[in-house]
Amino acid sequence: MSVEELCAEAELLSREDQGLLVSKLISQLGRHSYDVSDAEVMQRVRETREGLVADISQEELEAGLKYLPKA
Repeated sequence: MSVEELCAEAELLSREDQGLLVSKLISQLGRHSYDVSDAEVMQRVRETREGLVADISQEELEAGLKYLPKA
């Protein structure tokens, strides 16, 4: 069954069942290896504000991401 077919079937579900379906799908995705904790994010923000690390633009980030191995 294709994604389009699944979506068409899901549209026939009640709103509550659609919510349950979405919840189950999201929970099955799991955590990715690039997830970071709130504490780590705050540490990185502090390091940037203190000038310990250089900030980069969105374009620089996207350019570097294309070299990462695919999961």
